[in-house]
Amino acid sequence: MRRRRLTRSVRLAVLLVLLGAAVWFSWRYISQERSIAEAQTRIDELNAELDALRLRAVALQSDLDFAQTDAYIERMAREELGYVRQGEILFVASEDAQAQPEEETEVQPRMELPTASQAPEDAGAPESDTPESGEPETGDPAEEEEEDDPA
Repeated sequence: MRRRRLTRSVRLAVLLVLLGAAVWFSWRYISQERSIAEAQTRIDELNAELDALRLRAVALQSDLDFAQTDAYIERMAREELGYVRQGEILFVASEDAQAQPEEETEVQPRMELPTASQAPEDAGAPESDTPESGEPETGDPAEEEEEDDPA
């Protein structure tokens, strides 16, 4: 009889150990599944960010390629520097003319874009931000005219 009790207690102990092991393995499996799901979510987020960055890189490369064309240089010369082609007339509306449309707008002369046949004499020399007179350039020909005209 003692042998039967021992066998029952051993069976109970083995059963408890197996049950404990099953619970522990189940808990480890569930926690690993959860961490794998979190990692997959992070991978998906990073892939989406990578795709967005690749699109941005393509757009920036396209902008860089366009910035090296003559069309871009001409557009910047017209918009930023106020250049016009030879024979073109630039009309500039003053703020007063926008407020009162019945008044005639004033035409201000602007610098002309050099043509392809007019190569600058110092094409190899680096450009300076200040004119030869030593005064800093304001960039707006209208302001330069106002400084020259005391009236």
